[in-house]
Amino acid sequence: MPTIPEMGWAQRFFRMSPDMLGILDLEWRLKKVNPAWERSLGLPLDQILGRALIELSHPDDRARFGAVAEELADGREVVGFELRLATADGGWRTVLWSASASAEEQLIYAIGRDITDRKQAEQLLEEKSRLVALSNAELSRFASIVSHDLQAPVRKIMLFAERLRALYGDQLPSGRPGVPHPHLRLLRAGSWPHRRPVELLPRRGEPHHLPVRRSRRGGPPGALGS
Repeated sequence: MPTIPEMGWAQRFFRMSPDMLGILDLEWRLKKVNPAWERSLGLPLDQILGRALIELSHPDDRARFGAVAEELADGREVVGFELRLATADGGWRTVLWSASASAEEQLIYAIGRDITDRKQAEQLLEEKSRLVALSNAELSRFASIVSHDLQAPVRKIMLFAERLRALYGDQLPSGRPGVPHPHLRLLRAGSWPHRRPVELLPRRGEPHHLPVRRSRRGGPPGALGS
């Protein structure tokens, strides 16, 4: 049965890891790093080793080192702090870090995961959500305005028909006693189909909903068109 070398396996995992592994001194100078640093930052390892991590970090992120150093000095493991690191092409990669310190060895052990692509996808999703919400708000305002503008003339037509019937209905012969003149019936009937679609639009400041009517057979109420 093969035996596992004392340190050979650790070196293999160190080189193969897709995460950025690093051993630093208490001044945050990088003493040992794995190839993932070069893959992520585009910098040769000889340009990374010996440099302080704070030197590679974004200026706006450097204030975080103080709080992290205090926790490490108290013997606590620090998990999940973000730092943006400079790349060879002048850009920045966002790395999510975890670190622990050894007081006996005077070293800091850190592991970082490049989450730049995930952060960019989240920002893109947030921007699309913002644009969708803005578009929905504009559509709601447009529907409210259209509802108001379309209902006004229809109401005037129906009101005019009602006034004609009240004032002159008896004077307009229909051919049958007590029956409104056919022109009045046509006027009311003609405006009603135009009014129903308009009523489906929300009024100003009101949520959109479908009106309810009862079934002709006396069954339970249902939405229009059911």
